[in-house]
Amino acid sequence: MGKKRTLWSERKIMRLVKAGRGRGEGKDYIPWTITTDFSSRGNSSRIKGWKTGRIHHTFSNLELGFLYQLEWHDSVIDIREQFPLDRRKTIEIASLQGIRHPIYPTTKVPVVMTSDFLFIVEENGIEKIVVRTVKQNKDLKKLRTLEKLELERKYWENRGINWGIVTEDQIPKNVAFNIGLFHPFRNLTDHPEELRMISKYRKLVLTRFDIAERNHKLRDISKKMDLEWNLSNGSVMKIVKHLIATKKLSINMEEKFSPGKTLNELKLISLE
Repeated sequence: MGKKRTLWSERKIMRLVKAGRGRGEGKDYIPWTITTDFSSRGNSSRIKGWKTGRIHHTFSNLELGFLYQLEWHDSVIDIREQFPLDRRKTIEIASLQGIRHPIYPTTKVPVVMTSDFLFIVEENGIEKIVVRTVKQNKDLKKLRTLEKLELERKYWENRGINWGIVTEDQIPKNVAFNIGLFHPFRNLTDHPEELRMISKYRKLVLTRFDIAERNHKLRDISKKMDLEWNLSNGSVMKIVKHLIATKKLSINMEEKFSPGKTLNELKLISLE
């Protein structure tokens, strides 16, 4: 049997507040809701972040895709998902706007509303807060969804914070797929042997791609290097994925990555 989940009561909310949910920065931030708070969320994910070094919690494939986009953008320096809104303020806004404040169905307690992502962008040495909520286009046709989004929009407007909605239209599937594929290969501190291997051969791999035949498949070139350097099968491909994740190798991110494609098809080039 799965772990029993407690009902969303005022007591539970206070317990989460005391536990630091929704507070902190960088590696110390704790999301208001985490995947284990719910008995069944089929599309939930736990991903160790590049920028924060902590586990990020997402509750849909769209949220995961947007998280990958934030990880990929160099200007984003901190990501805080499932960010809680001050409940006193959202209740006040709901009253002023004539909108029913959401409640937890079983206990009828007013919901602690959240924004899917609050992130920090640094541009020209200036940091700014940006907030985005992730929704499917079909959900934006529902009146109740729009009412709750209006509460969220007004909340951030009152604080002078850039808020917006992200849909599947802004999350290209191929880009999200590619970042997800390379994501585990960037920070390899938990895999010291692989990290040592990559440190030893990365320069050789980059040099080889500079002179490689552009009409040859990536898979074939990588296998040849594995054999030449007496490495286990797939070692050079791991190095390639690490180099793409760290942006030492560039590919066309808008096309789905496949090692069976040629260097020309991938538009693979060295950036060092």
